[in-house]
Amino acid sequence: MEELSAQQMQVYMNTAIELIMAYAPKLILAFVVLFVGLWLIKRIVTLMNGGMQRSDTEPTLAKFLTSLVSLPCSAKPMARPAAPSIA
Repeated sequence: MEELSAQQMQVYMNTAIELIMAYAPKLILAFVVLFVGLWLIKRIVTLMNGGMQRSDTEPTLAKFLTSLVSLPCSAKPMARPAAPSIA
């Protein structure tokens, strides 16, 4: 295995720093949006449960409605199937 010269190492370090500076703010913002979204979903579900308990909603119906609201909000997007390769 060939050893890297100091100049090559400096080039790699500069490239790594540029990539980190370019993508770190986007990654941090993505995590902030994720955690705020999850917090909002939890808050909405808690408010729904409280309202349904005060109105004496049947427990099975309340659980169903809660899951109906929380599931689409926190669901992960489905992965797209791979395109068939043409040989």
